[in-house]
Amino acid sequence: MQSEKLRQAVFPRIRQAAADGRRYRAGESKVNRYVFYNFIIVSFINIMLYVPHILISFRFTGAVSSLIVGAAIGTALVYLYMSALARYPGMGFPEILKQHMPQWAVSALMLFYAAMWWFATSMVVVAYAILINRFFNPDANSAVILILLVLACGYAATRSSLTVMLVIEIGLIINAPIILFVMFKAVRSPQLNWDAIHIVANYVTQIGLYNTDWTSAERQLARTFSKTAESLLRKIQKAGVDPLGFGLRYRATHPGNGAWGKWQSVYPHVKFVVETDMKIEGTGLLK
Repeated sequence: MQSEKLRQAVFPRIRQAAADGRRYRAGESKVNRYVFYNFIIVSFINIMLYVPHILISFRFTGAVSSLIVGAAIGTALVYLYMSALARYPGMGFPEILKQHMPQWAVSALMLFYAAMWWFATSMVVVAYAILINRFFNPDANSAVILILLVLACGYAATRSSLTVMLVIEIGLIINAPIILFVMFKAVRSPQLNWDAIHIVANYVTQIGLYNTDWTSAERQLARTFSKTAESLLRKIQKAGVDPLGFGLRYRATHPGNGAWGKWQSVYPHVKFVVETDMKIEGTGLLK
């Protein structure tokens, strides 16, 4: 029942064809606004995460030209994606794969996508918990914010796709005026440096395909994520709660010894402890 409602919501011409008593033909339907809501949500997520940091880091080595090229390539990929899905109305990705691939390949791909989206959404939830704590409510506990976000995501995962799309539409309609107002105030703000924007715009012809140090970029992004994850874990440990087992299983504190003991013998007034981290490495990934 939910699948039929979802198909009629995303592909309205299917419902019209059924009402007229004629058969639906593949490729006839036009995807309506609900499909674009997903792209808008992902765009907002990228704005709040690491994309601005990457663009600013490479503003002189191809970031400006990549925005133009990315818009063209992204539009073409979205058109191809929507055209392909229009040939399978009312079907999800698993159903489409089952028509063209064996069951073992479908199971392997679905496990891969499940793991990929689990790691991706975990990064988003952790980053949003830190952003909310840092900019909106600094007095709140980061662990409490993280738990509330996880509970909200878990509740949304139990709802139907149609319900999730309707909630996304309501949220965008309510928040769109606020977003436009914030953008307007940001553009009109005297703190906005237009000279810096003009300087960066002069590098629009700079192509960073061959002259970008990708190793340095990966290390910088890894350090950023590591600091973000470590900051949240420290706040969780300081609060005395352990919702995910980080504080009790992964972190430990020891008294100083060895070289640190020599430091104490020279500077006895400096009190410190040595914290070891057995599971979280420098890249911020759980091992």
